[in-house]
Amino acid sequence: MQFLFRARGSLLELETQITIGQELGYVELEDGKRLINLAAEVGRMLNGMVNTFQTLINSEPQPKT
Repeated sequence: MQFLFRARGSLLELETQITIGQELGYVELEDGKRLINLAAEVGRMLNGMVNTFQTLINSEPQPKT
């Protein structure tokens, strides 16, 4: 699960770099929008995976003490 959180953080970092690239003129506006949309799609997938794992973890029977 920790890896998914790191991946999400890296994705946000990438989105920031794309935005900076647009502002500095290294990335065309339309290309940047397309890349941001793809990053958002990956973000949704990561969020889905996090939610799935959290559900699985929460549904595991707890050991009796």
